[in-house]
Order: sequence, then structure tokens, then C-alpha cells
Amino acid sequence: MAIISQKLLSYFRYFIFQYVLLQTLSNGYISGPSSSKQWSVTESTNGRAHPGELIFKEEFNNLDLGVWSHEITMAGGGNGEFQIYANNRSNSYVKYGKLYIKPTLTSDIFGEKFLSEGTVHLGGSAAADQCTNSLWDGCMKEGTRSNIINPVVSARLRTAGAFAFKYGKVEVKAKLPTGDWLWPAIWLLPEKNFYGSWPASGEIDLLESRGNAELYDTDNINIGVEQVAQTLHFGPFHSMNGWEKTHFEQNSRRGEGYNKGFHLYQLEWTPGIASFTCVSFYIYFEFLTISQFFKTFIYLLKSFFYLQTV
Repeated sequence: MAIISQKLLSYFRYFIFQYVLLQTLSNGYISGPSSSKQWSVTESTNGRAHPGELIFKEEFNNLDLGVWSHEITMAGGGNGEFQIYANNRSNSYVKYGKLYIKPTLTSDIFGEKFLSEGTVHLGGSAAADQCTNSLWDGCMKEGTRSNIINPVVSARLRTAGAFAFKYGKVEVKAKLPTGDWLWPAIWLLPEKNFYGSWPASGEIDLLESRGNAELYDTDNINIGVEQVAQTLHFGPFHSMNGWEKTHFEQNSRRGEGYNKGFHLYQLEWTPGIASFTCVSFYIYFEFLTISQFFKTFIYLLKSFFYLQTV
């Protein structure tokens, strides 16, 4: 385990964010008398705003925990992912105007034997220390040789409870990480499950990728750091998720992966269309939106790790 862990650690690179912006739609107005034309169709936690107005600006001069809260869980998203999400400056911090999300090894804290013999209880007396998802041993886990403690610690940040919006133009400038089994992503999830639990109330994936540098499919297409994907999730039940109808993948030029520098990822979300753009490589794709999508919150998270790969 120690050899594997150190090998993984040598590959880990940061998921770095330079800024997150949200602007109201400049060509969408609320219906009503002519006087209402001064208000954009965009709405947010702060109410209505004028067309083209900047209503959310995060340049990461500091880590504002009044805006960005951390998930604290070992649940692994129900996918057997092998990270512990924690609020620790070893895994999420701001430096020189950039937000860094960095995975570390659980064994560096507790030692290698702890993974198969120890017990982890997530939570604490402070409100910010509470475990956020108890499913799938999310808050407490006893390690065994066949079911070890999650071997990686990382971070997932979100604006839930602090800022939400409906319709607008989002811009995120970010540099994707490099490393096997890393899964960087930027999601938007419902503030309230108006139509029911996931995926009934929708999900917008502005970005998903993989950190593998040399991962190819049967057609010799790089599906790691040279590929990004955008998706809408919807449907009445998990088994009827229609994401395959609204999923798009795009590759960079060979050898010019999204991990090589900062790229601008954009979403323009209107009452009828969700369009995605990666400015650096002139990618553009457009989906018709599902009418059920309601208010969403910006959801930044660090690479998912899959337990079965370790």
C-alpha cells in the first residue's frame, strides 16, 4: 500500500481556479408592462438585477467561507469513490489570487496500518464541522483489509445556502489537474428539489474531465486530460436519467490538454437553451433545456477517486 500511495502522490496536481463570474442575461427580460424591461430574466439570492449586470464575482483574493462551504463526508457519491472530503487548508486554500484544490494521502495523517484497522468519525461540535452526507458510511467507517478507510483526502466546495441563481452567463477560468483517477468537475445543482430528488430537479455540469495523462479509448482518443464534457441530468427517477441525450465531449488538440494552462469555461443558461463554450479551443455546444430546471447553486469540487483502482 505504501508503494502505491507514494506513486499516486507523485502524480497529484492541483485543480486551480482563477475566477468565477456570473452576469445577468443582457437580452432576456421578465414579462409584463414596458416598465419591467429594466429587469433581467436572471434572478438570484440577491433578487432581480438589470440586464448585463455582474451579480457574482469571485477572484479568490481570500477563501470566503461565508460564500464557499465544504462538504465533509466519506460517502463517495454512491460510486465507491475513495476520497474523504474535508475542510482543511492542506486540501483547499487560496494563494496569489487563485483557489487550489489538492488531494493528499490519509496515511500521511494516520499511518498505513490505520487504513485497514482504524475508525474514522467525521463531525464535531462546531456547525461547520458537521458531516454533510451519512449515506454509504459517509460519517463513520471502520477499516478492514477488504474495505479500507478512504485513502485520499480532498475537498468539495459549494455555495449552497449562500448564493443561488436562475438563468445567466457563468464564466470560470480554471486549470485542470494531472493525475490518474482524478475527476475534476464544476456542477450546478438545485437549491431546492422542486420536482423531487436527483435527477428529477436537474443538474447542469459545466465541466467534467479526468486527470489521466495517457488514457485512451478503443479508437485511440485521449479520454483523460485532453477531453472535457458537459451534461444536463434530468428525469423522474435515477433509472430514467436522460443524460445521454444531453451529453457532449470535446477534445483539445493532441498534446494540448486542459491541464496545460488556464482555460475559460462558459455557460449561458436561458429559459430555453443551455449553451456551453470553452474559449481556448473554440468549443461550442448547445442543448435545449428541460423546463423543470430550477434555481441552482455553483458547485466546485475536486476530483473523485474510484476505490477499485487502488
